[in-house]
Amino acid sequence: MITTSDILKASILIVDDLAANVTLLEQMLRGAGYVTLSSTQDPRQVCDLHRQHRYDLILLDLQMPGMDGFQVMEGLKEIETGSYLPVLVITAQPDHKLRALKAGAKDFISKPFELPEVLVRVHNMLEVRLLHLKLATLNLARLENSQRIVGLGDWEYDPVSQNLVWSEGLYRILGLPRQAYPPSAATFERLVHPDDLAVYQRAKQDAARGSHRMEFQHRIIRPDGEVRHFQHITETSRDEQGRPVRESGTIQDVTRQKLTEETLRQSENRHLNMLMLSPDSQFALVEGNLTFVNRAFCTLLGANLPAQLLGRPVLDLVHPDYHLQVREWRQLGPADSPRPPAAMKFVRLDGTPVDVEVVSVAFEFHGQQEVQVIARDLTARK
Repeated sequence: MITTSDILKASILIVDDLAANVTLLEQMLRGAGYVTLSSTQDPRQVCDLHRQHRYDLILLDLQMPGMDGFQVMEGLKEIETGSYLPVLVITAQPDHKLRALKAGAKDFISKPFELPEVLVRVHNMLEVRLLHLKLATLNLARLENSQRIVGLGDWEYDPVSQNLVWSEGLYRILGLPRQAYPPSAATFERLVHPDDLAVYQRAKQDAARGSHRMEFQHRIIRPDGEVRHFQHITETSRDEQGRPVRESGTIQDVTRQKLTEETLRQSENRHLNMLMLSPDSQFALVEGNLTFVNRAFCTLLGANLPAQLLGRPVLDLVHPDYHLQVREWRQLGPADSPRPPAAMKFVRLDGTPVDVEVVSVAFEFHGQQEVQVIARDLTARK
């Protein structure tokens, strides 16, 4: 909630080339209880003053020598990137009011000044401005909390002013204290893992050559020695001449995901090695084609290498009398129980038949439905 005390403490800048007008407005506002007042008679100073002090309200005369109020507002728009221009224009020209509102001013005061009108319009403008700032602060807090939860950080660079901004989330995932490390491209690059430095620098060069969007992964080494994996997305906005006017990036800490992927890969490799070394003949099918065969299955069918079998339709290796049974495998779903053992005949690569007992089960693997089959040679039993 915005209180009267908040409004009276708000910072106000008065801009008018006539000293009498500045004095009159200051007296009106101080008499109403406003305590943070500044003024200038030089319109060329307004943007620099606002950049330093971020006034809650600017009382701006439109007709001034050297630089009029409309030109001042154009300069303020580059500073107030949040699209809310805290300008209350002062004009004696009725036809200027609509033009001023279209230029970004939020309200106007007519000359000659009337005390009640000035105080009401100033109060209303400040209340809206402070509410806008409060909402922006809340949204920033929500954004930072969301970034903390998902391990996100972002940065933004203005090539014209050479101003670089890092979010709190970026400091957090880099493991750097904001107080000790002002935003710096050199600081970030020093944290990049030496083995990934070439990837990082190549992405920067591609962006400089004209790429509007880059997406790549790299590691960083935090000051405490911990290695973190980053997903890095950069975007560059350019003007009509192709010159960069804004660069920004989003960085996500994907270390946990990478570790999970590595654990899964190692688990799959262990499982694959176990299948390859299993004394039971095993193979897997996707859409009826062989996608995996182990050594025992190669031996069973008289193949010297897995490449002799992989990719082939399994029906080529099954006796025609059992093709219907094989086609039923394709009807299996991941939720189905393993099929009970069943006898059938395979055909070796040399054309001789072999009696086997098979057990089949379906499961989801990397987004595809796969059927895994264990086949035991029944020749010795028979």
